[in-house]
Amino acid sequence: MRAKHPRRITASTLHSLHQCERKLWLDVHAPTEKAPPTSFEEELRARGMAHERAVRAGLPGLVGPIFRWDDTTMEEAAAETRRLLRETRAPLYQPAFVSADGTLAGVPDFLGHDEDGGIVLRDAKLFTRLEGHPEANLQMAHYCALVEGSTGLTVSRCEVVSGRFEVLEVRPAPRAVWQASVARARELLDGGDEPGILQAHSTCEGCGFYDHCWEIATREKRVEIIPAVNRVTLPRLAELGITTLGQLVQKTPAQLRGRNVGAKVAENMLLEARAMMEDHPQWRGGHGLPVDHTPVWFDLEGDPDSDVEVPIYMWGVGVSRPDHEFDYRVVIADAGDDGDRGGWERFLALARDVFAAHPDAVWVHYADYERTWTRKYVERYGDADGTAARVLGAMFDLRAALQRAVVLPLRSYSIKSVAPSLGFAWRNPEANSQWSTVQYKRARASSDAAERERLFGEIAQYNDDDLRAMKHLWDWMEREAPAGMAVVPAPKPTAKRRWGGRGAGSRGGRKG
Repeated sequence: MRAKHPRRITASTLHSLHQCERKLWLDVHAPTEKAPPTSFEEELRARGMAHERAVRAGLPGLVGPIFRWDDTTMEEAAAETRRLLRETRAPLYQPAFVSADGTLAGVPDFLGHDEDGGIVLRDAKLFTRLEGHPEANLQMAHYCALVEGSTGLTVSRCEVVSGRFEVLEVRPAPRAVWQASVARARELLDGGDEPGILQAHSTCEGCGFYDHCWEIATREKRVEIIPAVNRVTLPRLAELGITTLGQLVQKTPAQLRGRNVGAKVAENMLLEARAMMEDHPQWRGGHGLPVDHTPVWFDLEGDPDSDVEVPIYMWGVGVSRPDHEFDYRVVIADAGDDGDRGGWERFLALARDVFAAHPDAVWVHYADYERTWTRKYVERYGDADGTAARVLGAMFDLRAALQRAVVLPLRSYSIKSVAPSLGFAWRNPEANSQWSTVQYKRARASSDAAERERLFGEIAQYNDDDLRAMKHLWDWMEREAPAGMAVVPAPKPTAKRRWGGRGAGSRGGRKG
């Protein structure tokens, strides 16, 4: 009988390993559990391919692609790559390399030569800086090992062309780190039991295997399903032999305290575990809402890639009228730098109108996103009459108020988790922040004015619903908070936060 050839380990394999060992295992052994790619994931893939094409267009004299996924084998492409390296110094596009035993393979995007005859490897990546992307170091270590092992040539430099088209030099991961990663990937590819790893909920939520992993964890009542348990605090529970919520609720805060688990974290763990076990909110105190002010609901829609011409393309504002109708107004930014500035200026004009009608307005937002980006736009374009400063001074973070007041039986405190648990429904159940970005890009790319307006209208409806979801939550807190409970005060800031200018953007604190 012919021996079964082991699965090859590629740079993509190591990238998946870095993301999540369980994801790699599932990709190989249970691929049908994976959800279809979202429109946003397809948009990112298309953006990555367009970026690679743009980088390729800027490299004259390229030979290739040498490895073509549809009509060459890896061995054929590797043989052709070795021939070209012997006979020419032409830059290569998608050269292929295979280890002597056939178990390792790699296809870097580009290969060139420096003035001393050394090999220069280059990949095209959408990220804008190397910090936070150690998978790039691991992938380059993989390419280096393959190039040097299969050709005897020396790799003198590894580079990434970033989403800004800046060439960033990448230091390959140490050989021992690469070897350990290859060994672990081999174990996962060869089988064994499905790893029980759970990443943070915010990380897992974007994975196609989310439903598979988290349904199992919820059924087993794993401690990882509560927000206070994460990669920092989980080791302390492991020390205590605590793996389920049932075990956790038997402990006292004093018993839980240890490294990375102080008194407040221990208290949060127990409240969250009880909320999940009882499927009922656990109130800490009064709702703490500024009910003596006019709430103005405030929500932004922005591109996850902050290094774009228009990072915030929609500024949505809603006010509840005395007749219980919802007065919704929205600013949609036009394309380009001028459109970005124009969107900001029209938002400031809208804010002035709101303050003229409601001098006592409190601008209610959910998490840090709106505050962060309002500050960044002040840095971009200024605030001549102080309107933005007035908005910033009147902001009220509803998520922070919620978490001070009550613990809900939820995995996540994103508005897309909280509001539905309290009976609210978005008119378009498929809509979310990633969907919004895809719709905006489609609208801007369309030459059909009617189609653009239709798409903008769909995004505005989603944004309007985000505002209504916040109002629904506010009303629930005001109605359901136990009478007579003292308000839990907001924590005092420990340090002044610094905010980056253009290009330093973050999705930190996104409403979800």
